[in-house]
Amino acid sequence: MFRNLFKKNTKSTEIIKEVAIPCSCDGNNEHCDLILQLRKCQDLRNNIQNEIETLNKNSYELISNFTNFIRRFDECGFHFGRYTSFEESVGIIEWLIKEYSSADIFRITEELRTYKSKEDIISEKRRVLKAVEDDIEKIKAKLGIE
Repeated sequence: MFRNLFKKNTKSTEIIKEVAIPCSCDGNNEHCDLILQLRKCQDLRNNIQNEIETLNKNSYELISNFTNFIRRFDECGFHFGRYTSFEESVGIIEWLIKEYSSADIFRITEELRTYKSKEDIISEKRRVLKAVEDDIEKIKAKLGIE
């Protein structure tokens, strides 16, 4: 009866069981806090990359409110320096500005500021992106993934 218990295993292959190592992070939920941090950092990285891509585009999307404002001049029959006196021009400009809300005018000025300093903004976003990517690499190293 005891012979089978002490019998030597003659098979050349052994069954290897995977050992699940529990997360050593200080989380009281079902997910490892590092994985949650990694996901947040990756989402942030994707958002920053999209913002940089949008700013890098040489399109009028960045100044759409401003271009719509300029189009309104044409719709009103106003042409800078043509067919109107200075007083008439000022009157049309005043009327058109009054048609816009303060929020619309704020958006237009923000677009112009952004467009003017977009290279500086892109540079700053790239710096932040680098920091986020460094954080991602650190988290991955802690988790033991590449």
